Amino acid sequence: MTRHDTGVGSMTLALPESARRFGTPELAATLAREISAWPPDRLPLHGAQGGLIEPGSIGVTVLSCTPNGQRIDLLVGVFFTEVVGGCSCGEEPFAVPGYQEWGLGLDRATGAVLALTVR
Repeated sequence: MTRHDTGVGSMTLALPESARRFGTPELAATLAREISAWPPDRLPLHGAQGGLIEPGSIGVTVLSCTPNGQRIDLLVGVFFTEVVGGCSCGEEPFAVPGYQEWGLGLDRATGAVLALTVR
């Protein structure tokens, strides 16, 4: 399990719409949209093949969602596509499906990401 920094300078990762959608069927789609909008260098996605994560390929499924006072604890499955460059000049890049599980702690009022762990 790896813990990730949730802020850089004045930029803190946040999922405000997801916090508002807590307890509704729209939560997973909202999470996927907001996570996909994070700057690529802030996404803790790492493919197994050393390739690049294809923009727009991120899908999210909510595995568990638990209120914890002023915090929402989420376990989410993150699906993505990793594009791997060919091993020689004649090979085309190829796509590999990827999957990670993230533990997220959200501030219930603001959606600020208080904790992010990759399992």
